Amino acid sequence: MDSVNPAAAIDAELKRLRAEGARWLEARVLNERALVMDELRPNARALASHLLERKPELLARMRMAPSDAGDGMDLRAIILSPTGDSLRDVLIFVANDDPSVAFGTWHTHFDFDAGRGATEAANLVDAILCDDFVMLALYDKDARATTHVCDLREEDALADALTSRYTTGEGRLLSWSGGADRDVSLATLKM
Repeated sequence: MDSVNPAAAIDAELKRLRAEGARWLEARVLNERALVMDELRPNARALASHLLERKPELLARMRMAPSDAGDGMDLRAIILSPTGDSLRDVLIFVANDDPSVAFGTWHTHFDFDAGRGATEAANLVDAILCDDFVMLALYDKDARATTHVCDLREEDALADALTSRYTTGEGRLLSWSGGADRDVSLATLKM
């Protein structure tokens, strides 16, 4: 049986995911145009306002596109990673009237009905841009690489991911800026 190099498996998976992400993103930027706050649907306007309060420089990255429901314009923003790696870009959008954030192959939606959706989405974007919320490429016991997200603001998040019964305990952190990138393993953790 051939020995599999964990780093090579992770590199191959990341390359595949970059190509998949490029196709996904291309389908979502059709019909985009310059942002006009007054033309955004209310939830999209609230999200844009929360983001701009914290990071006014994001205005240059914000666009709008017809909503999926066809009843107005929704927010779209792509924050390019300074690494040049498209897999690390952050996509902010509104889906089904809820704010959404995508990072790598992962995405989540926030519930506007709970009254916190725009704030929670803006908090997550801040964490990603500060390299506190990162991607974790793990080498699993089936000799494959899989990607996950890891919230480094949570004390045991990395240890929990590396000690999963499905992983060999080896992986690579990938951050938005590249500043938190590193290979990780159970041996490198101070447990």
